[in-house]
Amino acid sequence: MSSLISYFYRFGDFAVDMDQRVLLRRDKPVPLTPKVFETLLILVEQHGRIVGKDELMNRLWPDSFVEEANLTFNIQQLRKALGDHARQPIYIETVARRGYRFIAEVEEVLTETGVPQGRISVRPDNLETSAGNGFAAGSESLPSADVLSEMAARPPAQPAPLPPVARHSTARRYFVWSSVGVVLIGGLAAVVFWWSSAGNVAPTRQMKFERLTANGKTKLAAVSPDGKFVAYIISDEGQESLWLKNVAAGSEVQILPPAKDTRLHGITFSPDGNYIFYGAKGMLFQLPVLGDTPKKVLPQFGGSVSILPDGKQITFIRYLSEGEETAHVVVANADGTNERILASSKRPNIFLRSPVWSPDGKVIACAALTSSGTQEVVTVRVADGVVSSVPSPPWATVWEIVWRPDGKSLLVAAGDYKSILNQIWSLSYPGGEARRITDDAHNYRSISLSANGRSLVAVRAEAEAHLWAMPGGDTSQAKQLTSGFEKYDGVFAINWTTDDKIIYETAPSGRPAVWRIDADGRNLKELSAEAGGGGASPDGKYLVYQSEGGLFRLSFNDGEKKRLTTGADLDAAFSPDGQWVVFTRYADDVALWKVPLEGGEAVKLTNFLGYPHAPAISPDGKFIAFYRDRSGMMSFPALAVAPIDGGEIVKEFDVQIERPQNFGKTAVQWTSDGRAIDYVSLRDGVSNIWRQPLDGSPPFQVTNFTDRRIFNFASSPDGKQLALSRGAFNRDVVLITNPY
Repeated sequence: MSSLISYFYRFGDFAVDMDQRVLLRRDKPVPLTPKVFETLLILVEQHGRIVGKDELMNRLWPDSFVEEANLTFNIQQLRKALGDHARQPIYIETVARRGYRFIAEVEEVLTETGVPQGRISVRPDNLETSAGNGFAAGSESLPSADVLSEMAARPPAQPAPLPPVARHSTARRYFVWSSVGVVLIGGLAAVVFWWSSAGNVAPTRQMKFERLTANGKTKLAAVSPDGKFVAYIISDEGQESLWLKNVAAGSEVQILPPAKDTRLHGITFSPDGNYIFYGAKGMLFQLPVLGDTPKKVLPQFGGSVSILPDGKQITFIRYLSEGEETAHVVVANADGTNERILASSKRPNIFLRSPVWSPDGKVIACAALTSSGTQEVVTVRVADGVVSSVPSPPWATVWEIVWRPDGKSLLVAAGDYKSILNQIWSLSYPGGEARRITDDAHNYRSISLSANGRSLVAVRAEAEAHLWAMPGGDTSQAKQLTSGFEKYDGVFAINWTTDDKIIYETAPSGRPAVWRIDADGRNLKELSAEAGGGGASPDGKYLVYQSEGGLFRLSFNDGEKKRLTTGADLDAAFSPDGQWVVFTRYADDVALWKVPLEGGEAVKLTNFLGYPHAPAISPDGKFIAFYRDRSGMMSFPALAVAPIDGGEIVKEFDVQIERPQNFGKTAVQWTSDGRAIDYVSLRDGVSNIWRQPLDGSPPFQVTNFTDRRIFNFASSPDGKQLALSRGAFNRDVVLITNPY
């Protein structure tokens, strides 16, 4: 028996075992990927010092070009493992625009551990062989069978702690490690050579992110089957064009110029890569990949299309009414002929979007709404149209689905109820085991996978929003109330109370929480770390928010929660007296409903075509203003007014409303006198608030901002103050290599 000196960093309940390269919590291993462990090690070694982002990236990826999102992802995974929080850090502090600092006290400890002579312990299945990273030794060994028996019969050796030592200089630490390394390196190299020669080590594939566009205005994207080209839509002030990019060369060309009042959607490559299919003006078109005259394939089309791997058939979802009460999964020949309905659905269990053929062509997967209000992935069997659910988490949204090449799992762009952000998930098929592929502070919506499954293209929204306040529409006196990194203050919820306080949702790294702040930026206080979004009562005592399958009431005083509704209920808004909550319900149809704050039977208010959302109640409590979508995502919604007791629309206006594009709320607000309605409009790349008088006179601009976007806003009850969620918003194409 000989002794081996082990080196540890200790902080809180954790210890970093430098010998075994593992993080321990109360002597139990905490699983970390090699890169996340290296990130921790760099920060711990330099605790108390700001480590710049460039320095971290250069050390973690010395021979590779990767995006900052990779570092952000590592930090988030590390915080999750440590139970740390970006807003109130215990271990890792974010220093805005600079980097990160490990702020906990760190103790360095040497221990002496007994080990059998001549035995070298390594973990060959954990060796990382990606370029520039070398390899990492673990703790499992490759001894012979007799040694295994001997070690199994022997009780584990207990480490003999040595007195804690002061922080070592770099030279001394390297001396200790070099002494151990001389003993280990020969045996370790021999083991690695033998193990890899035997074919037992699969090449390690490091997932990498690479930004492919930098215009900030990308709407959708698709990758060619061979992964060499990416087609994407640029949406610029209502003008939408189609572009093609050569991934290797970096060159790009516009293949379809913008046309007036034409919105593009549903782009995909043909399996042979020679054509791009896209939707426009309610029709499906086919365009040669290098551009030419588009050919009309289908006269009635909306959403997205998927092409059978052999290129002979297409599938899509067709809605048969303006209110989208019925949806069919339709199959047709690739030239648009021989249509047939494969399966039908009606609200509340209705097909939503993203139909995709499986690699073997036997089933079609798509997103669907459930009767409880959550969304899921379902499959439709091509042979007989039988619909089956794929077990999955209770997602709030399922935006897009792609199959992996082996047909054993799918990639899904979806959002759960624990975050305001949509991430990319892997969903096993048919088992339904879900795990995140991404877990960062960005929003993912459009995804596309190459034929070999190694290149995943996604449109990623990068945004940051903070809370602002100003008197009326006086832009010159606008004051920023909140600040910070990776925050989304007020994006999905801003509410004024009768005592001039602002209750808003924030989401550091996407996790929602509710805070309260004075209009002058003082007295910031967290009200709830478990619920987000929704509407706050005028007296500031309650929050009504949407969670899994309904609306819930949360008391800010004692934390009591009470279910108010069951169903797909969104956009909760309070009546001025605080007695009623008005909301949009997605059920047999899409309509406005109301429910008493104290609980009770919900009452349906509207029964017209189209789907109303974002309701706001007039100051006198008699009317509801809302947006009415008339043709899905293909046109601006109308601004409408209806009686709160139910009935038909009494006023409707065609205005240029800024759509949130999956980030922000399509907010509508009454003026304090009840004579006009305010809304957000985007013009020349800048958001401002506009006002539509109820007398039908033309709308006019209220604020005069010259930069940034407005994601949400709310007026104080007396109309004298305005709270806004403002910030930056960019959408670009990213290439994710090896999305496993």
